[in-house]
Parts: sequence; C-alpha cells; structure tokens
Amino acid sequence: MTTEEQILQTAEKLFLEKGFAMTSTTEIAKEVGCNQALVHYYYRTKENLFLQVFMQKVRLFITAFTEKSGANDDFFERLEKRICAHANMMEQNPNLPFLIMNELILNKKRRCMIRDYIVDNPMVRDIYYEFDKEIKDEIAKGVIKPIDTLDLLLNVLSLNVFIFVSAPIYTDILGRTDKEKQAYIAHRKKLVVQIILNSLKS
Repeated sequence: MTTEEQILQTAEKLFLEKGFAMTSTTEIAKEVGCNQALVHYYYRTKENLFLQVFMQKVRLFITAFTEKSGANDDFFERLEKRICAHANMMEQNPNLPFLIMNELILNKKRRCMIRDYIVDNPMVRDIYYEFDKEIKDEIAKGVIKPIDTLDLLLNVLSLNVFIFVSAPIYTDILGRTDKEKQAYIAHRKKLVVQIILNSLKS
C-alpha cells in the first residue's frame, strides 16, 4: 500500500470514529507514520481529504441497494436480498450512519453536494429509475400494495440505519455484552425484512 493510500485509509478510520471537526491532519500523519506536509502534498487540505472519504461512503451507501438477484427470484426475494445487502454494508461500516447524518444535519454544503451527486450521476439515476419501474410493474400486477418508490426506499433506509444507531444505546445503557449486541443486530436485521415485506403484501 502506498503512503497516499495509507493516508486515505487512516483518514477514513479517524473520520468515522471522531467526525470531521475532531480529526486533524496532524493526528492522521502521526498514525500513518509520516509528516504532516506529506498529507497536504497528496490531499492539499483536510477538507479535500474528507470529501474523498465522504463521497466514497455516500456511493457505498447508495449502491449497496443494487444487490443482484437470481433469475428465478420473485419480487419479495429480490427485495429481501437488497435490504439485507444494505444492512450488511452498514454492519461492516457501523459508524457510517453517524458520519453521514452528522454532516447532512450540520453542513448545508454537504447536503448540496450529495444532492448534486444524486442529480448529476447517471448510475444513481439508473438505479432509482430501474427500481421505480420494478415497483410500478409489481403494483400493476397486484403483487404489492400501492406505494411511492421514494417512501419504500426511505422506509428501508430508516429502519436499517436505526439498527446501528440504537446498537450503542443497547450495549452502553442497557449493559449488554458484545455477543448480545451481535445477536440484537441479527434479530433486528431479520425483523426489518419482515416489516418491509409484510407492509407491501396485498
């Protein structure tokens, strides 16, 4: 791994753990084992470094919902795989919801940046339009209840995100062990699938 890649990887770890404001390029350089000037040589500013990490994670957050399905899967099987893929991605990046939500709530510039990314990115538009067509086709066939595609996506997003937002509360406030936390996450992931699928069945 090159020094440039090490800097990006370390920055990602620290930004996810501490957020943008509480992470310094001095700290990043110290953890990598290089001088601060090298961080600025590769990325110019902390803001530029953060943007690379942030937008990479936003892309991951969005594209996780594009899980491929088997040719013979019905709509509910396809949707279950997508919901699970999205939850699995967040389980691998448990601090990601905190980073994205914190930046979106506190930073209007980030909100505009994500809006522009979604509006201007053909891949993101294609993902949405393809899913929207699929939903409308299933509604027309009477397979699922009428629902707006954006509402469905927000339902999945909010329920999946809350699993990982609530996990620290579950362990720290209720005094549960890490093993119990993992069991809680597994239980909630299954429950989210049930809630979403049952809400759509006609």
